[in-house]
Parts: sequence; C-alpha cells; structure tokens
Amino acid sequence: MIEFAVEDSGPGIAPDELDELFTAFVQTATGKQSQEGTGLGLPISCKFVQLMGGDIVVTSEVGRGTTFHFQIQCQLSEASNIQKQALGKQVIALVPNQPRYRILIVDDKWNNRQLFFNKVTQSSWF
Repeated sequence: MIEFAVEDSGPGIAPDELDELFTAFVQTATGKQSQEGTGLGLPISCKFVQLMGGDIVVTSEVGRGTTFHFQIQCQLSEASNIQKQALGKQVIALVPNQPRYRILIVDDKWNNRQLFFNKVTQSSWF
C-alpha cells in the first residue's frame, strides 16, 4: 500500500459540511465565499482514488485546515521490467475531408480558458 496525505492550513471545513464534500457541484460555505471553483475537483479526485481501489478520508478543523488521506494498493517493479514507451508521434493534420471539430472549453477562470483556447487555435489541428 502507498499512502498519500494532502494537508492545507486554510480555513477548514465545518463538520456538518463534510458529508457533502464529494458531491458534484456542491461547495462548502467557505468555498462559496471565496468564489473559487465549481465543486468538481474533489468528486473527480475521489472517483480516481476509488478506481484505484482506495477511498479518501477527510479530517478538518475550522480555522486550522484540512487533511485528505488515501491509500492505494500498488506493486513494486524492477527497473528492468519497465518498458520504455516509444516517442509519441505528433498529430500534424487530419485525414482530408474530415469534419471540423469543435471543442467546448469549460473553466471558471477566464485566464485558464484563454490559455487553452490559444493553445488549440495555434495548433495545426484546426
């Protein structure tokens, strides 16, 4: 087993809000006040941990901070057993007569949306 712990010294989470912490689009009172995020990061993180056979446990104290713990099972491997991946090929164009694809960029911060938009429009994909 490998154990992870992520700790912050933020405002903490009230005990009555812990049950809904991993519900999509639900934010704590502190999260709503900060006007940050949409309440998707923790549910997505929780699902990833569950897919790896673990579960996230939260401990928090209002005014002191929060700690997220989880364990996942893993296997040790010898370096000689690890296959190196071949260098990735870069997409330079689509097959002729392909339809034009559209990408929906969703983020609550304009700077993040703009960064991704600039990357996509500067690529040779479109």
